[in-house]
Amino acid sequence: ETLAEAQTQLSERLKTARAPAPPRKSGGRKKASSSIPPVRGNTTALVIDPELARQKIDGFGGSIAFWGTRADDKALTAALKELNTSIVRAQGEVTKKGVVDHNRDVLQRAMKINPDLQVLLSFWQPRSSKNQTLDYWLQTVEINGGPQYTLRPERRAEWANEMVARVQQYLDWGINVTAIGVQNESNWSHEGTQTCRWEPGELASFIETLVKPRLRRAGLGQLRIAAPDLAFIGSEASELKSFLPAIASPAVDIAAYHMYDSYIDGETGPIDYLVKATRSIAPLKREHFPDKSLWMTETTGAQWNGEQWHTYGWTPELTEHQKAIKAARYLHMTLADAGANAFLWWGLVYSLAPETVTDRNTRQKHRDEGLVLVSEKRGENGTQAFVERTKKFYTFQQYSRFVEPGFRRLAAPTKDGLQISAYRSPDRSKVVVVAINDTASSHPLKISLKGGGKARAWQTDQKRNCEEVESTAAMPPLSVRTLVFE
Repeated sequence: ETLAEAQTQLSERLKTARAPAPPRKSGGRKKASSSIPPVRGNTTALVIDPELARQKIDGFGGSIAFWGTRADDKALTAALKELNTSIVRAQGEVTKKGVVDHNRDVLQRAMKINPDLQVLLSFWQPRSSKNQTLDYWLQTVEINGGPQYTLRPERRAEWANEMVARVQQYLDWGINVTAIGVQNESNWSHEGTQTCRWEPGELASFIETLVKPRLRRAGLGQLRIAAPDLAFIGSEASELKSFLPAIASPAVDIAAYHMYDSYIDGETGPIDYLVKATRSIAPLKREHFPDKSLWMTETTGAQWNGEQWHTYGWTPELTEHQKAIKAARYLHMTLADAGANAFLWWGLVYSLAPETVTDRNTRQKHRDEGLVLVSEKRGENGTQAFVERTKKFYTFQQYSRFVEPGFRRLAAPTKDGLQISAYRSPDRSKVVVVAINDTASSHPLKISLKGGGKARAWQTDQKRNCEEVESTAAMPPLSVRTLVFE
């Protein structure tokens, strides 16, 4: 995918996300730092009850797609080992040039670094090595006043066959595919992009009558199916409501969505809008699909995405550190407000912008999309060299390093100015609490565990990167702290 195509695709997708929703059609231990002053005065005292369990956590991860598929082992080790990544999302179809093994090497190396890694194989646009022509697979249909791609009805069975064949190919390569995303961003398409739009009922029928039966016949019935991978949530979770026919289908195991809800330049785009939209997901899940997993499978957090559109929470003056704190807010929203089971970032590994790109905002956009950054160009060995861990890497790590698959979220008390969530290990021997201070003030804070227990704490702030601190020290402005009770 070229830079121009990627920019066009994201810009148009964000424009759609802001438009009104259409009518429904149905590491090692370090010495604790003492430079933060101890708690004095008006301390916020909060108690966590380990018996108040909520949803199970399936894991954390992100995508290795398009801009980081040649990452070297140093970058992969940072992304997989240091972040304790359990889920990687990868593109399943062949490339636009018909290359069948475009991400084989990076995924095989990822499996060597983490043999327990689970791969969510997602499909962006129908294509095969035999037929790469867009017109062979897709038709252009006017939807909501604009041309969008949809799969030709006469190609649906062939595309289902191709999807199953691709899944089997990755498994034959030794890649642990445990789930498949039938269609990336089912609710959005635009000409010139790698997309394919589906109507909710037709997507449900495609999965139930074509994809699921073929997986079973191929001996792959154990694979979980994720859908509809929506591009955005919509006001009061309107997009999830529209796609309930697919989400509630008995053939779908994972309800998946993205967080690209956006506002137009010149308007205000407070993060509170996204908080409200996200909180609308939890009651929807309880009523319509209580037994399914809920995964947030793609976001870049609060970010500039073009001259016109920006995701909620972004403002022009935000530094990389401030955007990293906003990324933690997106994590909290997903797990605590939506009640989701997994959180996946877009650029788990991502490249710097090409040297030919000179626009300051576009170059910054590349940095903002990655947790681990690699060079854009390949070296002599054919890989993209590790460059750095971004600040978002560390706020993400405040969750992923300590909250492991199988943990259960716990009910946590609220406090103005702070976002607090808690998690319990399966054997009940450990409780993890994550607190976010997204304010300009220091917050005295004391968190204890009902029944007692000693805590150690790690913190990311202006000076620290997930480093150990005194657990009773005041939280500085714009910081994330993780407490581990054992």
